[in-house]
Amino acid sequence: MKAYTLVKIGVLAGVIVGAYKLLVKVIESYYLSLARNAQERPVLLVIWIVLTLFSYYIISRLLNREPNIARGGILQIKEVISGTRDYNPVRVIVGKIIGHLLALISGLSLGKAGPSIQLGGSIAMIFSKKKVLIGAGAAAGLSAAFEAPIAGIVSTFEILRIEVTPPAILYLAIPSLISALISHYLFPVRPTLVYTPSEAKDYQYLILLGVTTGAYSSLFIWLIKHIRKIKLIIPFFESWILLPIMPLALGGGHALIFSLFTGNFGITFLLLLLLLKSIHTILSYTSGAPGGLFLPSLAIGAIIGKLFVETFGVSNTFVLAGMVGVLSGTLRAPMTGAILMAEITKSPRGFLDFLVAGLSSYATSYALKKVKLQKRTLR
Repeated sequence: MKAYTLVKIGVLAGVIVGAYKLLVKVIESYYLSLARNAQERPVLLVIWIVLTLFSYYIISRLLNREPNIARGGILQIKEVISGTRDYNPVRVIVGKIIGHLLALISGLSLGKAGPSIQLGGSIAMIFSKKKVLIGAGAAAGLSAAFEAPIAGIVSTFEILRIEVTPPAILYLAIPSLISALISHYLFPVRPTLVYTPSEAKDYQYLILLGVTTGAYSSLFIWLIKHIRKIKLIIPFFESWILLPIMPLALGGGHALIFSLFTGNFGITFLLLLLLLKSIHTILSYTSGAPGGLFLPSLAIGAIIGKLFVETFGVSNTFVLAGMVGVLSGTLRAPMTGAILMAEITKSPRGFLDFLVAGLSSYATSYALKKVKLQKRTLR
């Protein structure tokens, strides 16, 4: 395999996904200011609603022309790797970016991680249809989205199920490192999440947090599977309702996560926010609009973690651990979640805390899944 092909994948993923990441951050930063300004100038709300209707029309056209841009894109890349799906990668790259950005402008609760994985995999498809190269592109995409190359590599093994071999690790590492460096230096989004070391007594609460997020994730995924598909327009209507009353529930969750980490909130408010964010995410995702569950899962986990902070008086590390917990429960990826959070916070020491929450969540969701299977067998 030519090394320069891996370099080209890394460079393109870094530039395309890095720029896309920055645009996502800019769009998600305007919800709160729009909600405040709309109270004094209602015409702004009317203009935004008109813009969302235009976005709905464009997204509908994009989905009709290219169905492979629907939802997060991880499933599409899995099927490309397995040989059961094929598509025009350039058309998917363009459609995915435009579709997801328009969905975010409209306030839909959809994240950038799944699209970034599909964007990276699609970039690799331009050069080759080899499984390991497509996996390398997917790893580079996630790496650029979060500036987290190790998480990008691990996610390819854990989520996409690429076979773990020494050559595969090398093939994934080269574009992941390149894309992360380009994304970090050319399109910086400086994180402000800070890890605070946990005390020995906190681990009982970390395990409880993992069990809670695992159970919540199981219910969350169960609802998505049973709702399956709704009309695309429904989450747009919901965004109109949420903007004046709960703007933090809009978008993938960037502003929400940082607000939870730095602010103080009452338990009643957090419970209402958890309910509204979960409903909005479920409706946004089941509508089939471009965008994934990865970042909204982190945001929902952050809310649950903040509830633990307010209830038990623990540190804001539980906001981070809650993010890992829900991600582990929804995507069955505890290692990816723990490594990702350690890289985002630049705190290798926090890996153990994050892994405790992630594995507890994974074990809980797995156990609940086994119980459901046993009940079906007994019927």
